[in-house]
Amino acid sequence: MVALAGFFHMIGMPWSELLENLPLFTLIMFIATFGVAFVIPLVLGPIIIRHRFRQDTLLRQTATVSWDEDAYEVEQPGIYNRIAWGDYSKWREGRHLFMFCRSDYSYQMLPKRVLTQEQIADIRRCCFGILAHATM
Repeated sequence: MVALAGFFHMIGMPWSELLENLPLFTLIMFIATFGVAFVIPLVLGPIIIRHRFRQDTLLRQTATVSWDEDAYEVEQPGIYNRIAWGDYSKWREGRHLFMFCRSDYSYQMLPKRVLTQEQIADIRRCCFGILAHATM
C-alpha cells in the first residue's frame, strides 16, 4: 500500500489528496485481499476436483467395500486395500457420504446411497471408537 501511495505521489498526486483518499483506499485493499483469499479456493476447488476425477480412472471404477472392527477394505479390479482404522488421521460425515482421511491430500470416500441404515450405524460405531470426528 505504501508503494502504491508513493507511486501516485511520484506521478504528481499531492500528499493532501492522497491522505483524503487513504481510508477508502485502505478499505478497498482490505476487501480485495480477503475477497481473493476466500473466493479463489471456492472457485478453484470444484474445478480441481472435477479435473482429478476425469484424469484418475480408478475413481470411476466400481469398488467393493467392507469393514470390521480393525480395518476398512476396498477392492477394485487388480487392487486390494486393507487400511487399519488407526491409520486414518480423521473421518468426516456429510449428508451424502463418509470421507476417511489418511492425510490432507489422501482420502477415500464412501457414498451413503450404497449403504443401508444398519451399515451407516455400523461404520459410525467403528469410526467413533478410533478416529476424531467432524462433520462436513
